[in-house]
Amino acid sequence: MSSSILDTQILSPNVRNTLTSISNRIFSPSEASKYDNLKNVLPGNTVSTNLPLQMAMYFNAFFFPWWIISICVMLTIKYTYLDPTYRVILIAILVIFSLVEGIRLFLGFVGNLQEKVPELFGFLLLTIVPQVPFLLFLLLNEFTIILPLERAVHIVQAVLLLIELISGSVAAKAITRQQATKFHLQQFVDLEHLPSDNVQEVYANPGATLLRRQNPRA
Repeated sequence: MSSSILDTQILSPNVRNTLTSISNRIFSPSEASKYDNLKNVLPGNTVSTNLPLQMAMYFNAFFFPWWIISICVMLTIKYTYLDPTYRVILIAILVIFSLVEGIRLFLGFVGNLQEKVPELFGFLLLTIVPQVPFLLFLLLNEFTIILPLERAVHIVQAVLLLIELISGSVAAKAITRQQATKFHLQQFVDLEHLPSDNVQEVYANPGATLLRRQNPRA
């Protein structure tokens, strides 16, 4: 996957802002732990990419085509024995799952490798809904006439989704904490470049640094 593809903004600004706001509420560090590692680690040099998440998505990307082939072959074998309602349901699940899985993995790769919280949070949302419910339906509903090969590939896919959920949540929390720490450190960097006459103003108004950065001529 080339860097030009990864750099493409596939999420609109409104969607990115919404996902960022939600992820900050869920994964933002507590006040007591915000600056725990500030004295020991420079956030600008810290890599928050999660290796277990990257490995799980890597194996998932290679396993998914085999999952699709297995499900299609098994569906062809048992199609005549299925209830007409379940025929429609299984085909619909197969199509939706396949379309969402490609988008989900792409968001996961971009969010984890480039440490982008909106994409990573979108990856987690698509994992929770609809992938997990669909997979549980295929794995646990006996009316779909689950064949041994289907059960085996469903279990493997479920394990990969579970690993991605856990490691993805850890990665999102770590990246959010790192970006929050970078933001606060940037305030000190901006403060160092202010004239001494304006330091008292900054202490009196904590938002002065941000306003000055947005309006450098002020």
